[in-house]
Amino acid sequence: MALLSDSEIGLINPNENKMPLKNNPISKYNYVILNYNSDYCLVDDIKLKLMKESFIYSKLFPFLKNPAGTILFLLILLVVPIVNIFLYLFLMMSLYSYFTALDVFRTNLQKNPDPFRNMIFSAEICESIKNINWGFDIVVSGFFKQ
Repeated sequence: MALLSDSEIGLINPNENKMPLKNNPISKYNYVILNYNSDYCLVDDIKLKLMKESFIYSKLFPFLKNPAGTILFLLILLVVPIVNIFLYLFLMMSLYSYFTALDVFRTNLQKNPDPFRNMIFSAEICESIKNINWGFDIVVSGFFKQ
């Protein structure tokens, strides 16, 4: 029995465009769910719901993630009279987006507590192809030649 050669194992997404991943938890979660919702990763044919992305949340999160940004935000919120109203509104809209996304997360967690069951992580493969994830089409029944 011989293993299939590399040319016989086809890539599922060879033409996939790589988009930069935004630096906020909602975008990263949606990226994982998009990969999970593909046909080859679904667990028990359960599709999970994506979180609604918010422009304000995506801009405010990286700023507030930095301790200096948080202190600056709080100082402006407390000291500058007119600007603090807008910052407070931005903060409230971001919190609304966050809690809405949290509700989607909890719903998805109830539907499927382990969405990674059909996925395998291999640091060596990721490093060799210089990508954080990739889909390989491997036919299990024809994996070994006879």
